[in-house]
Amino acid sequence: MVLRQSMEGPIFNSNYTRLIKLCLSTWGHNIANSLGALILEFRDNIGETENFKVTFYLDETKYLVLLVKGGLGRIARTKYRVNESSISRYDWRSNFWHKLMRIVNFATKIAFFVSKYVPGAQLALPYIGAARIGGRVISKMITYDRPTRIRGRSYY
Repeated sequence: MVLRQSMEGPIFNSNYTRLIKLCLSTWGHNIANSLGALILEFRDNIGETENFKVTFYLDETKYLVLLVKGGLGRIARTKYRVNESSISRYDWRSNFWHKLMRIVNFATKIAFFVSKYVPGAQLALPYIGAARIGGRVISKMITYDRPTRIRGRSYY
């Protein structure tokens, strides 16, 4: 049985305490003690107050999903996975921006190549060159997160 809780942000320490009490009434002392330790460790290490989703696992079994609403909703929600060995953050948006910039850089390379050999397209060369340089600068400025572990071994 997976316990799903949804709360409106901001979330405070008392919300985590109520969550531990709910786990205690649902599963008993053995599981609630282990989940309580994971919940408190997440609270102390992360410090997020709104717009995140965290899933708690014990021995690869999902026990608790906490959804804290607020902010921009799904567009900017951060997701966490917590188990005995790690707190992992995963986010589809970070890889999305990295892949988008790779596509933009590839498209400008093709446009530059085509404009060299198509008659009359040389007028676009300064604009394509500016787009290529801008794409390189922006791709270096964008910092994206790979799935990282807050506690435990890192993925890379």
